[in-house]
Amino acid sequence: MYCEFGGFEIILFAFTLRSDNLFFYSSLLRSWYVHTTEGMYSIIDGLAEVPNIEKLHLHFNLPNPDKPQLAGIIPLRRFPALRQLSIEAISAPRSLTDNYIQQLRNLHHTTPSFTQLELAIPFMNFNPQEQAESPRNYLHEIVQDVPKGTPFKLQILRVDGWTLKLDSTTLPHLKFLTSLDICQMLGSSSIPEVWDRLSEARIHLEDVATRDVGPQLVNYLKSYSGLKRLELRRNPCRAPGLAETYADIYRIVLPMHKDSLLSLKLLDRGSIHACIHAEYIPLVSLCKKLSLLSAVVRRKDVDDGNSMVCISLLTRSW
Repeated sequence: MYCEFGGFEIILFAFTLRSDNLFFYSSLLRSWYVHTTEGMYSIIDGLAEVPNIEKLHLHFNLPNPDKPQLAGIIPLRRFPALRQLSIEAISAPRSLTDNYIQQLRNLHHTTPSFTQLELAIPFMNFNPQEQAESPRNYLHEIVQDVPKGTPFKLQILRVDGWTLKLDSTTLPHLKFLTSLDICQMLGSSSIPEVWDRLSEARIHLEDVATRDVGPQLVNYLKSYSGLKRLELRRNPCRAPGLAETYADIYRIVLPMHKDSLLSLKLLDRGSIHACIHAEYIPLVSLCKKLSLLSAVVRRKDVDDGNSMVCISLLTRSW
């Protein structure tokens, strides 16, 4: 169930619910789509009375950036038990982004158990001059004033529409990180450095999603075992040595994680090197716990009568 304000879709979560009823419906509420501020503050007051709300997933689509009431939209301090926050902004003014970054900076004082942060905020502004600015590093902005002795303990981080730099400022907050999604991270040239820093800090991820397929990624993934999910998406910027890198993914990385890997998604449909070939099937089959496989099969393998790939995939209970 999701909650929507404005727009033309049916409102699935009524504004008139009393606080005693909100306790029942809050367990069903998964996402909140926000198109306008009209009528939303009553339900915020009601939700704030519900104890132990731990998850908020907010979608913003606000085509009018000039409304002054946007500054205080959905105050996070009203939810002291919050542990997981996801914010997606399809269309929103920069002032809204700045407001939530500031709220997240203050969140550490009220919710020290905060563990999940997903910020999908494309670098789009209504001011053309702002659009020419360099991509922002939201994590730095959030944690820069947090005392070193009491860092965040982030376990899940999604970077979408901004850039990520791992250094002495941000790494202390990622010591417990298990899931990282940088498929839509801005600044592709800095992605290889992410894997180097994670390796140096001995942060061993269980869930990796990226569009960067290079030797730094391979070096990181072969440095430990226990990976559960790996998702590789298409990168429009082709790096040299892609064939060798994908070969290493199959020949080196998969055997390292054969006892833990649950999901493997190779979603680069624009590169022949990302296709799964017959020679790689035995290596995939080593992953006995694998329950989800998404990969591209070359048409040539089928047209030439070499159906080994398809037969092998179909006879395995993925």
